[in-house]
Amino acid sequence: MAEIARLISLTDLRPRSLNSTVRAMRATIPKTIEVRLVGEKMKEIRSKLEMRMQEHMVEKLHVEMNKLLKHIFGDKGQNALIAELNEKLIKKGKLKPRMMEIAKEVLRIKQKAKSKKLTQTELHRISRDAEELINSLLEYAQRKELVSAQKGVIQVLHGDKKGELVITDLGIFYVEESKIKKIENKKFAESNKKELEEAVTKTRDRLQIKVTSEILNTLKKELGDFELVI
Repeated sequence: MAEIARLISLTDLRPRSLNSTVRAMRATIPKTIEVRLVGEKMKEIRSKLEMRMQEHMVEKLHVEMNKLLKHIFGDKGQNALIAELNEKLIKKGKLKPRMMEIAKEVLRIKQKAKSKKLTQTELHRISRDAEELINSLLEYAQRKELVSAQKGVIQVLHGDKKGELVITDLGIFYVEESKIKKIENKKFAESNKKELEEAVTKTRDRLQIKVTSEILNTLKKELGDFELVI
């Protein structure tokens, strides 16, 4: 009887042990699936966030480059701007030849980013190259503006004083300290900063400037003996 009781107790233990294992497995399966689903969802969110950041960065590079090209060459279409870049800056040696390929690549990556074919490695490389191009364009634009502004300005020395003759498409101005004069009818006429700035802004770039005898005679009449420093 004792042996039978022992066998029965062993028999009873097996189902209880098996049931416990099954219950434990059932308890862990949903949690495992849940963790996996959460991980997949986070991965999807991270991927979408990275794509949006890529598109934003690409758009920023594209806009900055186009803005600079339009500032230098005027309000033209994208293809015309690239052609101007090649003809006026690359071929004339004002920018490195590789800048042309960088400019074309900046235009291409916008579509590549939208089609989700742009890798992080490509984006970092293009961003670095685009920054170099943008800096080169900025430096050129600044040099151009400086040279353009200086082309129409001639220093005038008379006695111990110094002034500037500013030649614009809207008239000839003489500036000395805070006084601004405009040459009209062979004499100095009162002018102001607003009129001068408007005239300078509307003046086209020129390769050379002309100082006529009429201007020289007016300066002689108004200033006495003088020297031009060109």
